[in-house]
Amino acid sequence: MSPLSEAECAKLLALFKAFEGTHRFHNFTDGKLSIQDKAAQRYMLSMRLGEQIELGGAAYIPLRLHGQSFLLHQIRKMVGLLVASFRGDVPPDAISTALSAPKVCGIPMAPSCALTLRRCLFAEYERRRTADRSSLHFPACDGAKQAFMREHILPHVAECAASGEFERFSRTLAAYRLERVEAASAEDGAPGAGNGEGTSAATTEPGPDAATSSSAAAKEAALPLE
Repeated sequence: MSPLSEAECAKLLALFKAFEGTHRFHNFTDGKLSIQDKAAQRYMLSMRLGEQIELGGAAYIPLRLHGQSFLLHQIRKMVGLLVASFRGDVPPDAISTALSAPKVCGIPMAPSCALTLRRCLFAEYERRRTADRSSLHFPACDGAKQAFMREHILPHVAECAASGEFERFSRTLAAYRLERVEAASAEDGAPGAGNGEGTSAATTEPGPDAATSSSAAAKEAALPLE
């Protein structure tokens, strides 16, 4: 598994950035939301790539997401469709279709072992807090976080890869077909979804400090290269 070329990185980033902005992620969660549910709308501030790394003899590229909030399974399904689009398992417009179609066939989820919540950002609180209130950002802990990632998270990702988790994910993507479910109507969705995700690993600086809510999150998923 060799690193991506500059052209391949540019292609991957262009696909990834299709998620930036405000979209309805009803097709990227547990199926309980419809396109008309306001809860499905999420704001992704930035999508970017990290430096490629070698882990257990394989090359990985970190996918860094800065979002205002996330739905259950949202990031794992975003990564699943991103990888399928990059590999050519689905049409080039698959991401825009999944973001706009009322319902599509269930999108495969990327393995959870490579997903990490890097930090929570409280931009509005930090802007308004007075001197007698403590910051909710803890830069002094950055070194400990980096060490934990190196010593625990990345070895765990390598173990999961060795057990065949990413190979099974690859086979699932190869068999997946993105199709609109025309029979589904808005009434098929039910409101309500958890705000959250699994966690995993790496280093990232937060995106632009412009979240409109009181908090935002920076997450990262590691994509193995084939």
